[in-house]
Amino acid sequence: MVLQKFFPKTLVKISSPINGEISVVEQWGRRKIVVSGLTQSGPLAEEVWERGIKLLLQRRAGSILILGLGGGSLVKLLNKYFPQAKIIGVEIDPLMVELGQQYLELLKAKNLKIIIDDAMNFVKKTNEKFDLIFFDLYIGDKIPKNYQTIIFLNFLKKLLRENGMIVFNCLYFKNHISEAKVFLDKLREIFDDVNCKKVLTNLLIFVRENGRKL
Repeated sequence: MVLQKFFPKTLVKISSPINGEISVVEQWGRRKIVVSGLTQSGPLAEEVWERGIKLLLQRRAGSILILGLGGGSLVKLLNKYFPQAKIIGVEIDPLMVELGQQYLELLKAKNLKIIIDDAMNFVKKTNEKFDLIFFDLYIGDKIPKNYQTIIFLNFLKKLLRENGMIVFNCLYFKNHISEAKVFLDKLREIFDDVNCKKVLTNLLIFVRENGRKL
């Protein structure tokens, strides 16, 4: 029985019309959701996000938007560090949410409103403003092009409350490094203040408007 813990066990494997093949894998008693060979929810995702969130602990965070809810790893951390915050999680793939609820801890999330929608549709139609916005919009290992446009990024900018911040999560290894740098240059065209933190194989990009640093 002990030896089994060393080896990953696939609990479920399903096909999504949006994300393709999705697997839930368990190892050492911990579970993760894997898409296109990449962990999108689970311990590794939590480690990346937790390092970023710890830079935000002094900020106001009464209202939070997550674009790319996935299986809910980020919500778990936000509930821990900002327990009073009201959170909206937008996810285009209902299967990701279902897996998060069934196999991870998404059902335990507090103060969370889940919206199944395309992020572009949501940011266009919402009238809400947010203190923090988290951008984790991947299909497989790619950020869809429509989420990298000036139009989309300006919609995001309009959703920020005064002194609010957006945190973008970008893969940062191999060919993803050049892709992230192109995206970073685009963000610098739109936002006054752009800061980065490399965490494992990811780059977290923090943007805000008033020119003050983290």
